[in-house]
Amino acid sequence: MSPRRNEAGVGRADPRRRRTPGPAVAVDVPQLTRYVTDGHPAPAPDGATVADGIRFAESAPDRMTMFFYPSPTPAAVYELAEAPTVAGM
Repeated sequence: MSPRRNEAGVGRADPRRRRTPGPAVAVDVPQLTRYVTDGHPAPAPDGATVADGIRFAESAPDRMTMFFYPSPTPAAVYELAEAPTVAGM
């Protein structure tokens, strides 16, 4: 089966072959997370999740969390996208 083409002649993926990631599970991806307070980064606690990092960042105006994914997998991206925010809980 040949790929579909849009009006510009550029190939696009067949929507019937789209994969939907499953529920978030433990992600075994090299990830570096830093909690930053007033511009000073520190390693996140062992076992901290993406949701933990978001809660940390939203807990005070001088805080943020940095997530680095050198080789993100679909599961890691899904976990990041689905993490609840404090305001949204």
